[in-house]
Amino acid sequence: MIAKKETSQLHLLTSRIMGVTLSHVDNAELIGLYHGLRAAKMDSENVNISEYLLYFNHIPEKVLDDELAIKFAEKVIAKNPNSMAAKMTLAKKSNPKS
Repeated sequence: MIAKKETSQLHLLTSRIMGVTLSHVDNAELIGLYHGLRAAKMDSENVNISEYLLYFNHIPEKVLDDELAIKFAEKVIAKNPNSMAAKMTLAKKSNPKS
């Protein structure tokens, strides 16, 4: 489907399937992150995608590095100051040992 018509929504759906639903499969989180990043790139104004991507920084595999997670969190906080995911990410920036 993505090869026929690439959209941010198809990338987001693929990201959720791979990164969340099939996370028990080896490297599925990496595939999920890739598609999530493609979705964010295609729909850069969609803060919900940016907030979703923070998930990949909070899972044990931590496939989204802190630097990029902080950028996404700052973008989310600017539009949604009540975002718990963004607050948690930014708290790690303030207190990196936690």
